[in-house]
Amino acid sequence: MDDRYHFAPPRRQGLIFHSGLALIVLALAAWGLWKAFHTNFGLPFILYLIPPMIAAILLPLIIYRGFALWRAYYTLERNGMHLHWGIRVEDIPMQNILWVRKRNDPQLSAVGPIPLPIIRWPGALVGVRHLSNGFPIEYMAADSHNLILIATAKRIIGISPNQPDAFLHTYHRLSELGSLSPWPARSIFPTFIMAKVWNNPPARYLILGAILLNFGLLGWVSFLIPTRTEIILGFTSSSDPVAAYHMLLLPFLNVLFLIVDVILGVYFFRIEENPIDVTTSHDKKPAPQRRRTAISPRILAYILWSTSIITTFFFMTAVFFIMMTS
Repeated sequence: MDDRYHFAPPRRQGLIFHSGLALIVLALAAWGLWKAFHTNFGLPFILYLIPPMIAAILLPLIIYRGFALWRAYYTLERNGMHLHWGIRVEDIPMQNILWVRKRNDPQLSAVGPIPLPIIRWPGALVGVRHLSNGFPIEYMAADSHNLILIATAKRIIGISPNQPDAFLHTYHRLSELGSLSPWPARSIFPTFIMAKVWNNPPARYLILGAILLNFGLLGWVSFLIPTRTEIILGFTSSSDPVAAYHMLLLPFLNVLFLIVDVILGVYFFRIEENPIDVTTSHDKKPAPQRRRTAISPRILAYILWSTSIITTFFFMTAVFFIMMTS
């Protein structure tokens, strides 16, 4: 018997929240750039650049957490549990599980209060807290309503399957059957993925090249601005001129593209060639495997990082033509 049982976290509310929040942040960033483009250089110009700067930090995080929720799943087998949440992956052999209980289980009163992540929102109950005795509890969940705690010798993991009672019933039944071929325990953290990316020469050189070219674009624009009082950002020389400092918006936009490309590239870099497909409920059929795509995820990561370099050259070309027509 090698059946797999798949459970997914409740997604709908979280995906709606992440989509709406991403649109709001993106709208504020666009508003800030628009206002900065029509504002004279000075304190107002700098203040209008704050929303895009905040968006450059928040938007990748919001998109990642929304995408992690969309792809999250929990798999139960006789050999153990496979928990997947974004880049975070945890494989727990069945013999390593001490107990599995609901958060409101009376037997957990001896453990003490179960703290939730300080920063949380619908669809993103993630992070690490510590119990009163210092034992870590990590969350890979969408909300606290269906929260189930899985205890091992190293940590407690909180998950939120959309069918918590069925999850508990399936776990107890499989644990009674016993493991057929025990897994090795495996924990993959975002820091591990970043180290793996950095240790990959093509990835390291592409990312470093994109960053250095961004600094080069910023330095070039900063050098050119004092040589002009006005520039033309339109497509023809008859377009209305604007102040030369507006050219700073070009390297700023390029940084936004770089951040998005790097984060998406890191995500694709870590995807396994044949990940387990996710179903929204448990079943008794072995999990089907995803069809191989024409381009492997790692190649997609290289393409994204290469795109950052190509985009920078496009912006440099734009700066060159702006200086030629101004």
